[in-house]
Amino acid sequence: MFAFRRVSIFSVVMLVAIAYGIVLAQQVQGIEEIDTSKYPGNHQLHHKIDMINQLLKSPTLTAKLRKSGNPSAEELVVRAKVNYQKVETYLKNQQYLEAGAVIDFILRDITASARIINVPEQQSKEYKHSIYKLEHFVLPEWKNLNEYDEKYLQDTQEKIAQLKNFAKEKAQSESWSEAIELMETAYDLKTHLIAMLPHENTVIYDLTFESVEDEYKYLNSRTYHFLELVDLAMVKNEPSEQTIKLANKYVSLSKVSLEVAQGLELEGQYDEAIELLNKAISRLSTVLKILGVKI
Repeated sequence: MFAFRRVSIFSVVMLVAIAYGIVLAQQVQGIEEIDTSKYPGNHQLHHKIDMINQLLKSPTLTAKLRKSGNPSAEELVVRAKVNYQKVETYLKNQQYLEAGAVIDFILRDITASARIINVPEQQSKEYKHSIYKLEHFVLPEWKNLNEYDEKYLQDTQEKIAQLKNFAKEKAQSESWSEAIELMETAYDLKTHLIAMLPHENTVIYDLTFESVEDEYKYLNSRTYHFLELVDLAMVKNEPSEQTIKLANKYVSLSKVSLEVAQGLELEGQYDEAIELLNKAISRLSTVLKILGVKI
């Protein structure tokens, strides 16, 4: 006689999921790297693909995934690798918009995975970066301040100092999100001083670095600083529609360079990341000059 056993729907679903996971694992083994030199044209796509090539074959990422054992992070990387296999088909068919959309999706998955497997370390790093960004935002020389302006400047500087102290206390208890939020608020207050008070247009930076990592951090911070200055100049100077279109084009290109540079930094590719950040800053400097701000 045959013995029949009742099987739950949950068990069936689990078996299907396991089988699907095995299939995906087989799909991503020995994944073939895309050779961008075979596809002329979109330089921006090539930059992103080269970065993905480095990330997906990274022994560091593999080791961190294995160490964390986080299934959500692993699923994101598997999905990124599966989607990666679709990119070359789009490139062969010259479907660059579709290829770009999939590439952006892959980058988001890899970035999200990296954040999941190293949240405390990443947040600590973001906090340190927020300190660096605040300290290296060099304010201009103030001119023609009246009594009200002087009081506003003093009150704001005191508030910034308070926020820094509160953030330090939160960081000591590893409340990273709150610490970062406090530092960002302090940074916003500092940027608003430029919008509210009369000042010289020239901003001076200290260009002495102890390491390539320090140079990257400085340039990353400076890129964000320039983006803030562009936003403020757009509001303050009320440029023409044609100028706004040109500025938005340069800003968009700069943000792409910033995004790719941050991905390269995760893999320790500092020279390439620094080169991209310098290009982003150069574009933003051009925008500021167009808007009448001297850098």
